[in-house]
Amino acid sequence: GIGKTDVKIVSANGNTLDAQTVKTDSSGQAKVVVTGSKAGNDTISLTALGASKTFALAVSASNFQFAAPVDNASIFIGTS
Repeated sequence: GIGKTDVKIVSANGNTLDAQTVKTDSSGQAKVVVTGSKAGNDTISLTALGASKTFALAVSASNFQFAAPVDNASIFIGTS
């Protein structure tokens, strides 16, 4: 990778990105966080210096939530 280069990032489905543009570090690496806010198949596109790359991303519609045990509950393992 090329260091200190701006990379434009786009989610085709409009999933949330923590940045629309990031700058690569000295080794040409960059990090972006994608939050799956819209379920389905998405395409993440990255563009820099006239080149582009796409990545497929599947976002689940499942919403996981712990209902039990209650907060701060003691769970004993190996007992009946």
